[in-house]
Amino acid sequence: MAIDRVVMLLVVSCFVVSVLGHAVMRDPTPLNPNPTTSQPCGVTALPTGPTAGAMWAAGNSYSIVWQLIATDGGTMVYGAFDPTGTGATDSSFSVSAWTTPFQMNNGLATYTYTFQMPSGVTCTGPNGLCLFRMYTDTNWNSCLFVNVTNCADCPQPPTPPPVCKTATDLTFCTASNNKGVYIPSDESPDVIDATLRNVFWANINNTRVFADGTSETCRSDYLNFLCALDLPPCPGSNETVAVGAACHGMCVQATTACQLTTIHENLYNCSSYPLCPGEVASDADSRLPQIVLIAVAVIVVALMM
Repeated sequence: MAIDRVVMLLVVSCFVVSVLGHAVMRDPTPLNPNPTTSQPCGVTALPTGPTAGAMWAAGNSYSIVWQLIATDGGTMVYGAFDPTGTGATDSSFSVSAWTTPFQMNNGLATYTYTFQMPSGVTCTGPNGLCLFRMYTDTNWNSCLFVNVTNCADCPQPPTPPPVCKTATDLTFCTASNNKGVYIPSDESPDVIDATLRNVFWANINNTRVFADGTSETCRSDYLNFLCALDLPPCPGSNETVAVGAACHGMCVQATTACQLTTIHENLYNCSSYPLCPGEVASDADSRLPQIVLIAVAVIVVALMM
């Protein structure tokens, strides 16, 4: 009986490894910084007046950082350009960035891939830009607009600073309506709001991400955290908003209330956010992973008996 339980556990574990995975481009910064399988670019709408997230020249080598947040079965990672910049369908990305897909290991890690910019790419998209997409066999994908040039020695353009825009007609982050939010200069609050709604429901309805995504406390805390993360109030604006910029305690509160699963524990790195106003640093978070590992070990031992 004990052996049967062990076999069952291994079968379930293998199934989880094969079907799960959150992955996202970290550098350059994509249009949607959240992991997504929404096709083809993970955003509700592309910016109408985009700015370049990178400038690449034919023949030059560039590095891209890709983060695997939950095991993805060692899938392949692809890159492709849409010269028209429309991102209308998968087939719009007609120019491969590299001929051989990168192999991603099963380890939860951040991977750096280096590729050589292909020649013959002519951008005809908005503001003369191409749309670049990085994606996996399991449909995790990220996009950004790229300036493709023949100037091999041209320096990379500086990242446009965020700007303060007044949010109106938001249907998800409603607490920010008629308030100033700090966002990329080529994006609009309502588009970010709609994208966040998709991210929210994709994660809240996935029990492999949140074990308790149905509780009202979880949903309220997670909504506030997402809105604070991608629609933060303008710094120094002295505006009163229901949510502030994303901070450590807010992250911990949301991931605890929703019971973020161990296989997705890297989805939100709470330690990377500053302390919330009035929050005191403690070693509680540093002990949490150890507690989780001990609990998992106890369960495994019990199944083996």
